[in-house]
Amino acid sequence: MTYRNKLFYLLAMVLSLQPAYGQGGTGSSIRGIATDPSGAVVPEAKVTLLDQGRGVERTEKTDTTGNYLFHDLLPGVYTVTVEMPGFRRFVQSNLDLPTSRHLRIDVSLAVGDVTQEVTATSTTPLIETENATLSVSARNEVVNDLPTTGGGQGGRLPHATYFMTSGAIAQVGTVSLNGLPEGENATRLHMDGVRVAESCCQIVPTLEMLDEIKFISHNASAEFKTPATIQFVSRQGTNEYHGDAWWLYNDRGLQARPPNLDEKPIRHFNMFLWSVGGPIKKNKAFFYHGAEIHRYGNLLVINARIPPFAPVNVPTTQMQQGNYSQLIDPTFVNQYLRGVPVTIRDPLTQTPFPNNIIPANRISPVSASFINRFWGPPTGPGIVANLFQKRLA
Repeated sequence: MTYRNKLFYLLAMVLSLQPAYGQGGTGSSIRGIATDPSGAVVPEAKVTLLDQGRGVERTEKTDTTGNYLFHDLLPGVYTVTVEMPGFRRFVQSNLDLPTSRHLRIDVSLAVGDVTQEVTATSTTPLIETENATLSVSARNEVVNDLPTTGGGQGGRLPHATYFMTSGAIAQVGTVSLNGLPEGENATRLHMDGVRVAESCCQIVPTLEMLDEIKFISHNASAEFKTPATIQFVSRQGTNEYHGDAWWLYNDRGLQARPPNLDEKPIRHFNMFLWSVGGPIKKNKAFFYHGAEIHRYGNLLVINARIPPFAPVNVPTTQMQQGNYSQLIDPTFVNQYLRGVPVTIRDPLTQTPFPNNIIPANRISPVSASFINRFWGPPTGPGIVANLFQKRLA
């Protein structure tokens, strides 16, 4: 096998990996019981579950009590088929399974030939009978059409859905569900089963990259720790290619002057986003890729009658090279750190680096490349408020 072929198969495996939803509280399940017309249970019936979007099938058999269970399922649309000699085949399609939903589909088999088919036309039950939680889900087709604008991150953030949820009292960056207190002791955010911060400026994907947002507003199960939780689920590839792209442009000439300012703020930026997903091999492996690029020009408030908006901080050129001696400088420490210096320690030995300088051979080349590519030098003097200080001509 050539190096190119090895690289291709390695890339295919990485792109087809799926999140371990069952470990993080986002795994869903479909279960039920198979009975005959008299109400007696039907053991050893073949139950097939088809993921309609990805073409992936799983097969189980009912146990001695007639029950079946499919666990750790990805959110999606499913078809349940039940077959047993002496009974007509049962098929129920278009079952919309949200994240962390436990759906019960009980099956009553009709006597007849297995080549005959009974098709159920009922929709996904609106009431979840398997637990006592109160929740609401919004899929990508809904959240992606919300008239949201850029936030602290600049992109189209999912936090606008807070204001549309029943029982939610939302402010910028915080939400109270069903009268619970705000903050991490009552409500937590999870992204693909991994907890993320509750801040309005926490880095989470934009709406185009989310498959679903789910609010569990009451009596969340034990794995979430808090009585309420908000779940973000990222999009994944299916058997069909799909994608989108957009460009957001903003400039001083497109803005109105705020009443508290003498002039318009200087704000010039471009945002580019694209996402695409599809099959690597149909019914087997899938990919999904998304990217968001922000290009800021200038951000400055001129002659404000209130204190100017705070510019952004970036590490100084010395810090980007591993020299953090400025963080133990008495003048800076007393002015910004309340007299407590920041000591940089060796992560292997917990010993402070001399003069707060990390040796060059201890800096990861990957980290150095990331800094050079995405940070760059500050545009202003000092350690604090040292970026976006230029004025437009």
